[in-house]
Amino acid sequence: MTSPLKYILRRFALKKNRSMAEHGIVPLADLHSAVVFIDRTAPEADAAEAAAKEFFGGRGIALTVLSPGQEQLNHAGYMRRAFRLPGEKPRGEDLFISLSCRDDDFASEFEARCSPAKFKIGCFPLEGGIYDMTVTPPDGARLDQLALFGAITEYLLKIK
Repeated sequence: MTSPLKYILRRFALKKNRSMAEHGIVPLADLHSAVVFIDRTAPEADAAEAAAKEFFGGRGIALTVLSPGQEQLNHAGYMRRAFRLPGEKPRGEDLFISLSCRDDDFASEFEARCSPAKFKIGCFPLEGGIYDMTVTPPDGARLDQLALFGAITEYLLKIK
């Protein structure tokens, strides 16, 4: 259970930083940059990061990987600005993918809601229709981040 103070901080941060950019399904050929959010606590995090770098690097798509550790999160539970925005200019990604399968991962939710991406993909639906596409495992099954990324890339390759 989240403390009332943390809940208020989270709602304020979401309201202040929420992206109002329009988004929808975009073909892979029209993408120039991508952000992949990886749950660092999962055992397959390094393999998922390597797969993302290989997939997007082979297609000439600039990639930013966000995989925050506990020390990179602030008191409200989202990434500190220094880790969210490397460099001086704001991110302007075309694609946002969240591989976090935990529904209590506020850092992932914050990044998804605040991302200016044209196309957003996640592993479970968020209130408000944030994701344009969700890839979920069958009932009762638990897919790791690497398997989910593999399924997402299959769909990305099919979108024309």
